[in-house]
Amino acid sequence: MAERETGFSIQDVVYNLDVGMGLYILRILLYIGVVLVIAMLYTASQFKGLKSESAMDSAQIARNIAYGRGYTTRNISPASLRFVQSVTPENNPRIANHPELIKPPVYPALLATVFRMGKGLVQPYTGRGTYAPEQYFMLPLNNFISILCGLLVYLFARRLFSRRLAFLAMTIFYLSDMMWSRSISGTELPLVLFLTLLAFYTINLAADAREAGTRPLRWILPFLISAGACVLAFLTRYGAIFLPPAIMLFIGLRFQRNKLALLLVFLGLFVAGIAPWLARNVMLCGKPLGLAPYMMLNGGQDAWLVQLNADYGIGQFFGRAMFRRWLSNIASFYNGDIRQLGEGFLGAFFLASFFYSFVRRDVRLLRWAVALGLVLLVLVAGFFGGDTILMLYVFLPFVIIYGLAFFFLLLERLQIRFRILEIALISLVVAVSAMPLAFTLMPPRASLPYPPYYPPFISYVTSLMRPNELMCTDMPWATAWYGDQTSLRLTDEINDFYEINDYVYRISGLYFTTITRNQPFVRSLMKGRYRTWFPVMRGNVPQDFPLSAGFPMNDGDQLFLTDYKRWEEPSAP
Repeated sequence: MAERETGFSIQDVVYNLDVGMGLYILRILLYIGVVLVIAMLYTASQFKGLKSESAMDSAQIARNIAYGRGYTTRNISPASLRFVQSVTPENNPRIANHPELIKPPVYPALLATVFRMGKGLVQPYTGRGTYAPEQYFMLPLNNFISILCGLLVYLFARRLFSRRLAFLAMTIFYLSDMMWSRSISGTELPLVLFLTLLAFYTINLAADAREAGTRPLRWILPFLISAGACVLAFLTRYGAIFLPPAIMLFIGLRFQRNKLALLLVFLGLFVAGIAPWLARNVMLCGKPLGLAPYMMLNGGQDAWLVQLNADYGIGQFFGRAMFRRWLSNIASFYNGDIRQLGEGFLGAFFLASFFYSFVRRDVRLLRWAVALGLVLLVLVAGFFGGDTILMLYVFLPFVIIYGLAFFFLLLERLQIRFRILEIALISLVVAVSAMPLAFTLMPPRASLPYPPYYPPFISYVTSLMRPNELMCTDMPWATAWYGDQTSLRLTDEINDFYEINDYVYRISGLYFTTITRNQPFVRSLMKGRYRTWFPVMRGNVPQDFPLSAGFPMNDGDQLFLTDYKRWEEPSAP
């Protein structure tokens, strides 16, 4: 009798591709391929350059780290200048190596790690198209993190509910216009989302493992990972302060034994993790969070914030943060950002899910922990304005998961007899959720981020400056990123400009863009914040003004002033 041949035959391969493991792998590869195609289509059609102040600021800090300049910034605010002067010997403003006192370090450090792979591409902008570091480093990094977030959504939803719901939740997440728009923004939001999901997922793993009576290491390790994720999220963006209380509420509700001890351990781990960074800030400016609590309120645009001195404490600061402004911000959030949270019907389903008691205890308790985090974020964002409320994005996966869970609950209650009708209703929910993405990908494509950002203009203006000179502009984050030029944020009053130029550091260039020139004519330019700058913007430069040479750009949209006609030098471009 002949021995049976070993190994795979053609029939085995065909069988596996038809109904076996090969078909499963093929489906996974096709799904990954579709996600990558969506990522490339969205990036190619919607990204024409960075539009976010935060993204450019993080990028220029990351370049400083990559080139060994330390955690310093070339985007300097007048308030930061005064704080640094007040705590350094001989009132040294440290212009050349000004310490970064607003942004936490994790995202710039991660960007710097990626930038080190191609230092030659992270030079000041000199071309015509998209800036290479944005195209080849920042976008791939954030898209990769966003895709990993989708995988966590699947794992989380599968653990809480079912494989079918998990697959649909992941699919809707990948078909979310909100997700891809945040991914190509260049900001730290995808990283904060990943760390938030990781913190909730691992603490849920820890609770399940402890309830099951497994070895201590099986629940201690995810417990530590959750605490570490909270630390990293806070050090990525201070607005993630909502995360530790939400996780601690879940610990208090879910863990049955030694709750107080576990809460104290978790809090101790979090405080120990952020303590070195807080100590660094105290040594540099005397404030644990640096200037973030001061400058993040409405972007630091209020005159009393910009003219802040180092004697103000946190209590005085929030005493001056008027309650009316908080109410105004909350009202605007409710009318816009909060209502837009979710995809299609899922936002409404998510809210409705709070009125239903799920059978599984962990599902119920996690929902309330998420709700606490959401409420805390909205309350904090009321003080800090629109930039902070963008962090509502980190709750999108939970909206999708719980919204789908409630939708499937309704399907079960309907007792639909025809399978095709059930599939049609599920397809409708997915299609409605994907409509914003579909409309975004349709023509016309996204345009350049001008006004105010047009890298060739910024590159030309900064090329007229020397590396050790200081420029004053209304978009210092952009000149710092595209031109690698040390830049001072435009002061509210022209007298503050004189004071800095005469007694702190000589200012060699003044660059106005549409950020100020497009302000409301009467409310801002004639009688408001920029009233003392208005004559200069119109070309009526005072006789004693130190910058008398200049030229307009782009039909008067922009204006550059300097101390002499630098563009006439032989080395000028």
